[in-house]
Amino acid sequence: MRRERILSCHLLMTLLILSFSSGPLMASTNSPPATFDACFNNAGARYQIEPLLLKAVAKGESSFRPWVTNTNRDKKGNPVSTDYGGQKTLLKRPCLNIQIGAWILASHFQ
Repeated sequence: MRRERILSCHLLMTLLILSFSSGPLMASTNSPPATFDACFNNAGARYQIEPLLLKAVAKGESSFRPWVTNTNRDKKGNPVSTDYGGQKTLLKRPCLNIQIGAWILASHFQ
């Protein structure tokens, strides 16, 4: 059960981070664009999650490629916009995405 929650949390975080529609494309997939460092740091501080963990989730799921989408193969979990009331236009804001993803991750740690 706990493993499923963690996997679900990773999927939700991925969906949020992958919905970036603006910002520079990265030449390297080893690190996020520097413009998003402050977003990861602020979200980490707000929800008491190490920013490197937030970056690790993004790295593991998409290698920091915003255009990548993943498939929910086992159909577990619900769409983020349904669960948390996000609107598609708001989900295209990278820093907001990271904040929401950190909030979801923090809620699974409680």
